[in-house]
Amino acid sequence: MTIPANWHRFSDKEAGYSLRYPENDLLSVSRNAAFDYRTLDIQFTLPAVAGYQGMAIDVLSNPRRLAIEHVIADIYHGRKPSLWDFQSSLWPSTVAGMKAVETVIPTT
Repeated sequence: MTIPANWHRFSDKEAGYSLRYPENDLLSVSRNAAFDYRTLDIQFTLPAVAGYQGMAIDVLSNPRRLAIEHVIADIYHGRKPSLWDFQSSLWPSTVAGMKAVETVIPTT
């Protein structure tokens, strides 16, 4: 796939990644200091769909190179929704050839 020249590039040198996104899409980055991760919020348009759609990407630090299940357990220990509820919504995925986890976090 050839990425169009007018796409923007977001780079996070500290976390070691970058991504490209269309020029009309909106990207914002916030940091959760309590849990030491960043969230990228992306708002984008889709053909034949009115308005913007959105997604959030949490970028977690993992200096001990733990398995994803242990990273999640560390972050969600003692929080609501329960870890059990959260783990039941995980799907293995890959991003740029690297292991990742896709999820929808329960709201109740």
